[in-house]
Amino acid sequence: MPVVTCPNCPTKLKVPDGAKGNVKCPKCTTIFPVGTPTPAAAFEVVDDSPPRPAPASKPAAPLPKPSPVQAASADDHEDFEVIDEKPKKKKRAADEDDDEEDEKPKKKKKKKKRAADEDDDEDWRPRPGSNKRGAFAKGKVGALLLSISCWLNLGAFGLLALYVLIAWVGLIVATNSTPSTSSSPPPPRSERSGERESGIDGAAILDLIAVLPGLAGLGAWTVGLVGCGFAIAGPPRARGMAITATVFATIHLVLLGITFDNMQGGMGEARGLPGVGKLNWIVVASILPAKDTFLPTLISKYTRPMLESSFYLVALAAAICELLRLVFILQTLRLTADAAGDGYAAEKANFSAKLVYLIAGVVPLVVLVMLFVTGLFKGSGRAHTVFLTMLGLYGAYAFMMLNPAMAALQTKTACDRRS
Repeated sequence: MPVVTCPNCPTKLKVPDGAKGNVKCPKCTTIFPVGTPTPAAAFEVVDDSPPRPAPASKPAAPLPKPSPVQAASADDHEDFEVIDEKPKKKKRAADEDDDEEDEKPKKKKKKKKRAADEDDDEDWRPRPGSNKRGAFAKGKVGALLLSISCWLNLGAFGLLALYVLIAWVGLIVATNSTPSTSSSPPPPRSERSGERESGIDGAAILDLIAVLPGLAGLGAWTVGLVGCGFAIAGPPRARGMAITATVFATIHLVLLGITFDNMQGGMGEARGLPGVGKLNWIVVASILPAKDTFLPTLISKYTRPMLESSFYLVALAAAICELLRLVFILQTLRLTADAAGDGYAAEKANFSAKLVYLIAGVVPLVVLVMLFVTGLFKGSGRAHTVFLTMLGLYGAYAFMMLNPAMAALQTKTACDRRS
């Protein structure tokens, strides 16, 4: 029996002898012709080996289950970043380790900084057994004494301004009085002796009036020097300025004593006149006018020889020390208030120092201008200009001492809260 191979597949079919016609392959259903047509059922499959299947590709790895974030992004049509949780934990742990390493040095730096501040300022919260409260208690006493000193200075300048005003009014009355009034005879000797019999000593009163501003000034210098000593024992932050203020206060007192003695010796016969013999006490009240007369003395050819006099140079040095004493006292108050944590009191002391600079710089210029104005007048007009200049000078210095006195009181209150 002949064997026929399907033209479309490798199937082999057995065909009966003499069969002709078309044959249908039972495998691939392909119809092809053979010699004699026979029924398709009569054919017998010789080779039933199936065709080699194509090599199957490796199954793809199963897709991971979508995370809630991915599912939400698919539904909401939004793009979300898928974060792998396990690496995130490792990264977060690493970041925490790094942050801890970064924070540790910062904490150490803060501790070191606070320790340095405590060593420098000693104005942190007092610890048991520490002496910080004692430092602020001494600073409180020092500020109180410095305030009293400034108030006494203000009183001395106020008295001097009052004396100038009274003298100026007396000059005005004298120049405007009638000739009959001005030429009236003095009272009888018996009446003047009656004043002594009644216990009224006009000379002693005049002497007391002249000495009173000097006594106020002497009290201010003494109390201020003691206050600087207490400020040295106060908060360490203000110690340097307190020492400097004490040095200038001491030098000022020494030079002031020399100036007082020189004036006492140079007054001559005027020492016997009531009131006039005690005018040297005015320099004890304040010697700042010696600084204000420096420019006029330097410019005028009549007063220029005074610069060669040791008397004037000592008075000028005393005036400079008096000004520097006040400046460093204000800086001491500022640093003491700052150490006590009172910024308002510190700013008040700083403002007072600026005011001192301004007045101390402007007053000499005003005196110089008034010198030229005085030269334009003659007689009583010149005297009026001199009294006006002196009144403005002492009034400006009285106003200058008001702010330091208030700043010292506020510093005392700030130290009181910390002591």
